[in-house]
Amino acid sequence: MRLEIWIVGKTKTKWIHEGEIEFTKRCRRFTSIEEIVIPGGKSKTATISKIEESDRILDRLKRSPKVYTILLDERGKLRSSVDFSRHLENTLMHRGASLRFITGGPFGVNEHVRQACDEVISLSPMVFTHELVRVILLEQIYRAFTILRGESYHHI
Repeated sequence: MRLEIWIVGKTKTKWIHEGEIEFTKRCRRFTSIEEIVIPGGKSKTATISKIEESDRILDRLKRSPKVYTILLDERGKLRSSVDFSRHLENTLMHRGASLRFITGGPFGVNEHVRQACDEVISLSPMVFTHELVRVILLEQIYRAFTILRGESYHHI
């Protein structure tokens, strides 16, 4: 079982980066996990940066092996932690041993990226910074595995 998490740009905020390291380490108890960094846009305008970053994601998708790909986007489907854990398990069992998550940059991604992904989910109706989403995603992946294994991390 293998998970890929594609992120746009390196995490610059120290405490967020430390959270990424911590939850990546925790997740590795259950699965192989790899972070792929897509270079961020260089433009000073949001629109052009979003296009540049989306084009880089699409280019990388074309060059990568076909893997079930989930985009994180505020307009995606909402799932509870328990539902997410079941969905993660079913997706890995029925669609192969690999799964890819993509998080956009500070301005999100364009419609072409949404269409290129197999599924779009939202972590919350609220909007988070693109860096913070990384930690939240990793924590939810860790939580999902502990739910599936009947461990006590999830208290509901």
